[in-house]
Amino acid sequence: MMFELISALEVFVRLHNGFRLGQVHLAESAKRCFVLAAGLLAFGAFPTLASPISFSECPAVGDDTSGCELLITVTATQGMPGIGIVATAFTVTTSNPDQGSYDGGDGTLIGVLNDTSGPVSNIYFTVAPGTGSFAFNGEGACKGTGMPLVDIYSPAPPAGDCLNGQYWTTDAMDYASADVTFLSFSLADAGIVMPNLASGASTWFSLPGDITASEITLASPPTLTPEPSMLIPLLATLLLFVVAGRRRRAAGREASRRTNC
Repeated sequence: MMFELISALEVFVRLHNGFRLGQVHLAESAKRCFVLAAGLLAFGAFPTLASPISFSECPAVGDDTSGCELLITVTATQGMPGIGIVATAFTVTTSNPDQGSYDGGDGTLIGVLNDTSGPVSNIYFTVAPGTGSFAFNGEGACKGTGMPLVDIYSPAPPAGDCLNGQYWTTDAMDYASADVTFLSFSLADAGIVMPNLASGASTWFSLPGDITASEITLASPPTLTPEPSMLIPLLATLLLFVVAGRRRRAAGREASRRTNC
């Protein structure tokens, strides 16, 4: 009887200790879950860092040591008689981190990438008013000084990357590049770029003003006006049609009069 009582007490003690041990395990598991949940919440509270983005379509110029600050990617084109193959859609992307101005003030380095299946010869775009984007101020990426001319920036674009393979002291040539010509900049905040880009090719240029991606938008090409030298042949052809029509109507009336007689 005494042996059975002792055995029963041992079983009770073991059960009690096991229950307490189970409580300890449960408490430790709960603690680990709490720490894990807190860590996940804390991680979610911080923004996800975007991957770095750089555009090699531009050479390194001044403070923009990783290429273009902005990249215009042409995504659609359309052929227009008398003008060429015009970009009808594009996107504008900013480098990450944003490099800012290449001259430490108000100059923007812009690349152009043709992402269509064919060439593009003209890009018409506007920049938000107030940026002074076409108020050229003699600080283009290909600005030269001295004799012989050397670029004023360090690092500088190779001379071969600039218009006609040289640095410039005059506007707007110092803002152009070997493949880009400003066809018109009569408006302070509107302009035309002509890159002559094959499919998959790229080029670049610079503009004054601290320009952001959202400030560059697509513009419609200009309405073509016939040259004065073309107006005379057009008017002569129109006059011939008018005279021929009158003669046909007169002949018809004469034939009708004779028949009635």
